[in-house]
Amino acid sequence: MALRFLAAERGVVLVGVLLLSGGCAPARGANTSLAAPVVRVAPPDADDDLRELVMRELIVTFGAMEWSSSPGETAVRVNVLCLGFGENIDPSEAFMARFHDEHRVVQASRCRYDEDGGVVRALPSELPAMFLTVEDVHRDGARAEAKGSYFHDGKAAKEDRFVLERRADRWVVTSRTMISIS
Repeated sequence: MALRFLAAERGVVLVGVLLLSGGCAPARGANTSLAAPVVRVAPPDADDDLRELVMRELIVTFGAMEWSSSPGETAVRVNVLCLGFGENIDPSEAFMARFHDEHRVVQASRCRYDEDGGVVRALPSELPAMFLTVEDVHRDGARAEAKGSYFHDGKAAKEDRFVLERRADRWVVTSRTMISIS
């Protein structure tokens, strides 16, 4: 995915080092000049095993991070992980069920970028959140590649390319290369 973030909450388009929109919907009652993005749900498919593996890598790496807006400010732990498969694409309920052991995950459309606060928030709780996205999955026999990224705010975003291989009866991550970071 190109490095961009579209914040449709108030018609503002931020382009640059931000990683993803994750299907953000405007907050209830928000004054919005643009229509809310149409969010589609990806059907379950054979690549869900690859997506799950990359998503779990993202959760382990970034899911316990804490954030502060400025030096000296008390850090806040991300409480909600908003899973998506790209711009305005939610995982299926079957995919989400794979994460029954991780109580903090929700579909990306249940989160929004808080333009005023500059961070991602879960709806309707407004708890601090983070978008985790897996996209561009390409499989070639026993080898596959995918992009995985996180986005918390304009200063906290990263995109990695994952290489996966099928070994015996399961997929494993064999390498991870940073594409971009902010």
